[in-house]
Amino acid sequence: MENAKVWEDENVVTGDRITIFLAEDRSIVEAKSQGRVKGVFYQKKEGDGTSGPKTGTARRGTPCR
Repeated sequence: MENAKVWEDENVVTGDRITIFLAEDRSIVEAKSQGRVKGVFYQKKEGDGTSGPKTGTARRGTPCR
């Protein structure tokens, strides 16, 4: 599948292919050759209920947890 996307609330991960291992609580996000995957995660701040963006890129083959 191309242009795969998974999300929960405002958190989102996109790539060309996403494989989710539900029983292992992990996933693999892949991109085509020289492509990129993207993840945007919002961390809830304690006490005030607000959140702010967290972005990053993982190296190829590195699992995200």
